[in-house]
Amino acid sequence: MKSHVIMMRKRLTFLATLIPLYVFAPATAQEESTWSQAQIDSIQQAQKAFGEGRTHLSEKILNLPVSLALLPVDLTGMAIANTVGWVSEKEIVPKTVDLLTSDDGTRKLFPIYSPLGGAGFKYTHSQLDWDRARLALTLSTWAHNRQRYRFQLEHFSIGPFDGDYDLRYEFLSQEPFYGIGQDSRKSDRVNYAGENVLTELALGRDHQRGVSTRLFTGFRNINVYNGRGDAFPGILKDADFALLPGAESGVRLVNFGAEIRQDSRDHPGRPEHGGRHLLRAEIFNDAGSKGAQNFNFYRITADITRYWHLFYHRSLSLRLAGEFTRSLDDGDIPFYMLSELGRGETVRGFERGRFRDHDLILGALEYRYPIWDFADLFLFFDGGEVADDVVADFDWQKMVFGYGAGVRVWGANGEFINLMGAFSEDGFRFYLGLNQELQR
Repeated sequence: MKSHVIMMRKRLTFLATLIPLYVFAPATAQEESTWSQAQIDSIQQAQKAFGEGRTHLSEKILNLPVSLALLPVDLTGMAIANTVGWVSEKEIVPKTVDLLTSDDGTRKLFPIYSPLGGAGFKYTHSQLDWDRARLALTLSTWAHNRQRYRFQLEHFSIGPFDGDYDLRYEFLSQEPFYGIGQDSRKSDRVNYAGENVLTELALGRDHQRGVSTRLFTGFRNINVYNGRGDAFPGILKDADFALLPGAESGVRLVNFGAEIRQDSRDHPGRPEHGGRHLLRAEIFNDAGSKGAQNFNFYRITADITRYWHLFYHRSLSLRLAGEFTRSLDDGDIPFYMLSELGRGETVRGFERGRFRDHDLILGALEYRYPIWDFADLFLFFDGGEVADDVVADFDWQKMVFGYGAGVRVWGANGEFINLMGAFSEDGFRFYLGLNQELQR
């Protein structure tokens, strides 16, 4: 800025010395015929320079507001260029990659994305002081300040058991809620923001034939606010929904549970034989929630998936699942912990949380065939229903269905990319997942 000012002063001084020549040159040229051609040329050049200087000064004055308006952009560009140059010069990126990864696989860094948590990274560090212990750190974020942070210590030994510790913080800033029951309407949507702090400790053992058992206990503190954004009303602004159990801050729950799993798949990725089976039961008790409600309930989950090889690596899979949630001692159940249909893991083609109730039943049929060595194309058909009591109230006519197609890309750690398009009575939905299995 100083250099521009100094240059401007020099130009003005030079122009001031030329003004007499510019004004009196014509008269003098007529009265004195003894002027040399060189003197005349010098005077003409001075006149021309003065004219150009006047034009340049006018342009500077006219462009001054534009220059001032663009100054923040110019400064930002300079700052970005300098930062990128410094990062490149100091080799920050390759040094960070070297710090977080290793050739022997002890340290790994994975990009992740899911519709629920957004985009981020997962870092794992194995071969700690314990035999099979592994540290995992996960960070993801998305629009409207959506955030998920997770710390996991997996497979550490406690006597004859393997221990897993999980500490998690979630702020899901724009979650949809349509009401309770299979008859909930799409037009009734409201949004809520859920803030959840969860800690859980599990002890388990691996048995023969892919069977594993676990006992677990945990604590969670949940706050509910109006959802971010203006596209839909906030849940606390709706007179009816604001009275739902759990539509408040300071819900505190302690849970205890047990599960048994069996994994008989021939390959963790791209299975063609075998299956996965899960049976899980857990109890939730109020741990001093701030509101007037008393939260006590239990949940039982059963999930079975089977795979069959057809021909030329074509395969068929069938999934059947059910979830049953019941109150204990006339306790309440938070609305966000009811059984849910709509996520990509349930009936595809609906918004997350589209249907909620105490019970859930669903089925999914999928046909898969390879299109490359590392990718499969698949077709699917899903169906499901929620109800207050799905055994007593099940109605085929109330079931909702979704169907579509997708592509799975496989990597060294299983499913790497999952792209799906699904149709339902609510319309079309697109799903994208990146290393989703690492986030469960």
